[in-house]
Amino acid sequence: MANEAITLEFLAKQQRQIIDELVAMRTQFSVMQDDIRVLSAMAMRQDNSTKSFLDLIQRHDQRIRELEQTP
Repeated sequence: MANEAITLEFLAKQQRQIIDELVAMRTQFSVMQDDIRVLSAMAMRQDNSTKSFLDLIQRHDQRIRELEQTP
């Protein structure tokens, strides 16, 4: 390469390779963004389910305490 002349054809080929790699990376980023959206939604649903379950446990705990205090 050191002794070869750099031609417009060579530069065009290199530029095409870079553009092709950028297109592939953009596609991968798009897929990753979709995956992140799905995983975020799953985590939020799980968080909401966990909060609801904890609220239910607290309500049951409160009811049990009230029943234990009743003569």
